[in-house]
Amino acid sequence: MKRPDVAAASNGNGVPDWMAAFGVKSSEWLSMSKDQLRSQMRPDRPLKVQLWACGILHTAGYKGERAVTKHRDKIVNFTPSVAIRELHDEAVRYYQSAGIVMTEAEKGKLKEEKEDIRSAIEQLELEGVASRKLNGRPIGELPPEERQRLASGKIEYHFFLKPRPAAAEAVQKKWAKLTEPDMSTADVSKVEVGIISLPPAQMCQILKALNFARPAKELLTSPDYQKKFAEAYESARKLFAALEAEVGNKSLPQVGATDLPQVGNGGGAFERKLERKGENGGTPHHRQSVSPPAPETDRPTDEPKDTPPDQEERMRSLIVEACGERFPGVVPGRTLCLQCIQRLGDTDWNEFGRALRSHRWKDQDVIGKARAIAEEVRARWISIAAKKKRAGPKVATKEEAVDALLWLAANDEDPEARKAAKKTLLEEHGIQYGVRKATP
Repeated sequence: MKRPDVAAASNGNGVPDWMAAFGVKSSEWLSMSKDQLRSQMRPDRPLKVQLWACGILHTAGYKGERAVTKHRDKIVNFTPSVAIRELHDEAVRYYQSAGIVMTEAEKGKLKEEKEDIRSAIEQLELEGVASRKLNGRPIGELPPEERQRLASGKIEYHFFLKPRPAAAEAVQKKWAKLTEPDMSTADVSKVEVGIISLPPAQMCQILKALNFARPAKELLTSPDYQKKFAEAYESARKLFAALEAEVGNKSLPQVGATDLPQVGNGGGAFERKLERKGENGGTPHHRQSVSPPAPETDRPTDEPKDTPPDQEERMRSLIVEACGERFPGVVPGRTLCLQCIQRLGDTDWNEFGRALRSHRWKDQDVIGKARAIAEEVRARWISIAAKKKRAGPKVATKEEAVDALLWLAANDEDPEARKAAKKTLLEEHGIQYGVRKATP
């Protein structure tokens, strides 16, 4: 198929003049529609991809590498606020195209946070496809005091027509992660971390958790060292297992798995807000901590006990059923379900379901608040039990005592117990078991 003529091309080789100015050659360019780029701004794409597509619309669309936009008929610098607005508009269209009707409060949850936009542009800078500049100087070269006083609208966002190589440090880090021993040669199917099963920990994580100095890189990559390390770690695991019955220790010191997904991985603004405010108790969810297991106490903790899968699924179904109207389409994760089970203890789950349905949810609330509601239900349950205990055992009436003895005499598995119940009926209540009373 013949390439369509490009009106802007006047250099004789078909390359638009503005592209040729950046060194683009005749075989290094193509034409594409804005809708193709907008399809990469949907919330099912990684945030860095969404931001890159948005940036290209504001660079190629204005025939340059500096991202700009129009404001009151003037060309001004592209800003994070512009990206947030356009990504939000695309997210709303994405969900509405599937027939989802949203309230204004629900639409507000689809907005990205500025901190996430900044993290995404930093990731694009490391990958060599974008750059931030102030008066022609890259932001990274500015003194720290100047970086803290950057005014919105003054920073220039550049999205390169010919991307640069990725930062050497980022590439080396990625390579080190790919080549770092993962203990897969050891006879370890999984490592029990606290009370949650995680993939086998990496050597450096184990060394850090045990507060050992990291050996030289040459030693880390040595097959002999890796083999000895794997054998030592497996022996330690077996030792902890042997001590479990004596000291109640549940596992080795906690070793975090690999970094959780951050910027550049799938999930929209709402999912990122859930990570920060819901599933992680309101703290930034960047990396799992490395610490020894906490001592056993009577108070509820964030560490769920070992829970059968059917209980986890029952809890998930209960939360979805009780909160479905408030959080349509939101499914609680494994951590939230396990923590609710842990905090409820032996409390009646029906009470928890009623509490979820009757709770006065606020616009800013997320489904992770179910954990706090579980604590409140448990506290009420304990309070009621304490009042019953102070009131003392209920004294059975004569009729209730007779009914209980009649049941024991007929149903107890122990013949001696049945015989004793019949004797008590006769001696204390004047009732001979098995003999009908005469009808008056």
